[in-house]
Amino acid sequence: MASTSSGSQRRLALAALFCLTLMTVLFLQFRAQIFNGFTVLYGDRYDAAIVATIMEHWSSVVRGDAVWSQLNYFYPYTKTLAQTDGMFLVGLVYAVVRLFGFDPFLTGELTNVVFRAIGFAAFFLCGRQMFRLPFWSALLGAALFVLSNNLTVHGQRVQLTTLALAPILALLMWHSLRALYEERQRRFAGYGVASGILLGAWSITCFYMTWFFIFFTLFVFAFLLVRATAAQRRELGQKLARQKAGVLAVVLATFASLLPLLTVYLPKSRETGMRPIETVLGNTVPLQGILQVGNENLLFGKIYNRFLSFVTPGYAPNGEYYNTGIAPLLFLLFVFGCVLVLRASKREEAPAAGTPLLRAVCAATILTWLLTLKVGGYSAWWLVYKVFPGARALSVVSAYQIFLTFPVLVVAMHYLSAIRMRLAMLAVIVSLLCLEELNDAYIALVRSDEVARVDVPPPPPQCAVFFAAGWTNQAKATPMPDWINTFYAHNVTAMLVAELHQIPTINGIASFNPPDWSFDKPNDPDYLQRIRQYAQRHKVSGLCRLDPVAKRWDVQW
Repeated sequence: MASTSSGSQRRLALAALFCLTLMTVLFLQFRAQIFNGFTVLYGDRYDAAIVATIMEHWSSVVRGDAVWSQLNYFYPYTKTLAQTDGMFLVGLVYAVVRLFGFDPFLTGELTNVVFRAIGFAAFFLCGRQMFRLPFWSALLGAALFVLSNNLTVHGQRVQLTTLALAPILALLMWHSLRALYEERQRRFAGYGVASGILLGAWSITCFYMTWFFIFFTLFVFAFLLVRATAAQRRELGQKLARQKAGVLAVVLATFASLLPLLTVYLPKSRETGMRPIETVLGNTVPLQGILQVGNENLLFGKIYNRFLSFVTPGYAPNGEYYNTGIAPLLFLLFVFGCVLVLRASKREEAPAAGTPLLRAVCAATILTWLLTLKVGGYSAWWLVYKVFPGARALSVVSAYQIFLTFPVLVVAMHYLSAIRMRLAMLAVIVSLLCLEELNDAYIALVRSDEVARVDVPPPPPQCAVFFAAGWTNQAKATPMPDWINTFYAHNVTAMLVAELHQIPTINGIASFNPPDWSFDKPNDPDYLQRIRQYAQRHKVSGLCRLDPVAKRWDVQW
């Protein structure tokens, strides 16, 4: 009885520690927003409005007011969800939070909080079950997974936080494969079908992260099969043959869940075109980018770039995704972990030995990382671009380093748990690991200003479609370059107003714009002429003008 009571108390203490760590990590992650009362949020006037528009669309879908594949911008083009990331799962969480009456921007930020919490729990469970990490190292890994510098500096892109789904999908697949070998048919089919459904849902949430997961996982499976003996490969084949019904169920469920991606995104890719190879290779990772945590990083950012300016004066730390590197100490632990795992004895009972899965993870991380690198102007990603399906839709190859945070942390935490060190030294390392992930994130969205921008009255009945006029002195609307302001400011306002009032707009801006899109520079003299030409070409009737400054709908313009 005493032993049972002691075990319960221990589990309760560990649960309390888990919750306390989660709350601490979320506080650190959203400390700026907490201190400013959530009046200034992640992002800026443009990206945040686009994200809010897509998530608001899913809120309308949940209410039954919209077709899932059709947003209210780029009218009369159809399946406009496919012009950019679909945000499906993010949008479902947003729809639930929106029920509490928060405005779109605060709802989006709270959705971000929810996904960070999901990522924390998912990494912890994955570390404990799949990779046999001790409680404390799984907890530390989960904390670093949420705090990760490269994800935080892009915190305004809430779709990237769906990296939180990677440990969940990995865990589902692992449970399914275990059940396959144990010949527990229902369990195998159940976990396999769940994996397929999540994969499909993720694919129309954030194509980048889903593609990265598939890309990485294929290499993991390839390394596992190559290292397996002929007898082990035969055994796998026999297991699959004996559970044909379960295999068929998994394949059909996966295919069905990917149908939205195939039926909406594939045709749209043909309509809008793919990324040119020159653009893609330009966004691969220079050697300096491996540890490039960005100037925003509080511990290493400025020090690292000062060092680079001395060692490689030709290197310029710029670009939207230049700061996706792995923090230096974490990278060092990853390297030591790879050496430990790949050189380990084949005897699984040896303390330093890694499992076959862990060895495959190390190998896949190293090889796929090397493929993203650019040395002397050349990159092996050219081969990926030519060979791998879907690779031509990706522009920002360097974002792959954000995904690699997951396997890098797994290997690093394995190393920390496998070596012996004094408690004081461990405390120093843990503190540095946390500190090197902290940064001054891109928090520039003044919530009240953005709510006011889209606070327009409902359109009159005569308005079936609308376009947005320009803002006053729009070229100087933000500190960004003039061309960005003239492209974005009125378009993003039109997009969000269209979703909030459920009225289509011909305006819009996305990763892929329609082929005859010409709605930049709204204050130029020919803007109305471009609008009329587009309306005539597409036979658009009932077209009104929204004056975003006066908050007025003009039926005659």
